[in-house]
Amino acid sequence: MNRAPYRWPEPLGNQDRRGRQFAGFVDESGDPGMNVARGASELFVVALVSFKGPVEAQQCDDAIAEHRRSVGLPASFEFHFSKNSRRQREAFLEVISESDFQTYVFALNKRAASELGFNTKEVCNWTTKKTFENAREFLSDARVVIDGSGDRQFRRQLTAYLRQEINEPSEARIIRDVRIQPSHQNSLLQVADYVASISARALTAKADAERLRRMYLGSREGSFGIWPL
Repeated sequence: MNRAPYRWPEPLGNQDRRGRQFAGFVDESGDPGMNVARGASELFVVALVSFKGPVEAQQCDDAIAEHRRSVGLPASFEFHFSKNSRRQREAFLEVISESDFQTYVFALNKRAASELGFNTKEVCNWTTKKTFENAREFLSDARVVIDGSGDRQFRRQLTAYLRQEINEPSEARIIRDVRIQPSHQNSLLQVADYVASISARALTAKADAERLRRMYLGSREGSFGIWPL
């Protein structure tokens, strides 16, 4: 490969999925700071993109590599939603829409959560845990890759947290291992970036985001949640 009860908005995709997923790629949108009044993002969004196995993951990776070649981009080019042009975004989404994957998205509405007394210094860990809890019944012995951009020590702590919190001794193993890799070296992490970014923009009513979500991601959604509503 290249490089407390919660209320949920209805996911656009069918939730009756019997196939287990064996590979997952995780990215986030927003920052973990809770002080929105001082400039922190309104939402912290975690997206998990999962594949049934290495064949499906490789097919998606190969399709992205071929797309780079076909449009004259270098093999090292990173598809990053916030940095790509509108044309590049739509072309990338067209390419990955042919691949077989599912998405699981959880967003923390930080301003509303603070008003309810929610307070944690582990926003990233907590939100990631919720994302995986919603994907639990669809994951089995999965290999998970997390974007290594940013603070490496923080990422190491997150991987340890996931192993400890998601795998339960009394149940089948959900996560086999967690790896950290820079997104520019892994095209499937770039898919996760697009899912996280489009989801965050759709939840904050940014122009065109809901159209992109419905057109390219809706049928793949295993879960799509925000708390509090």
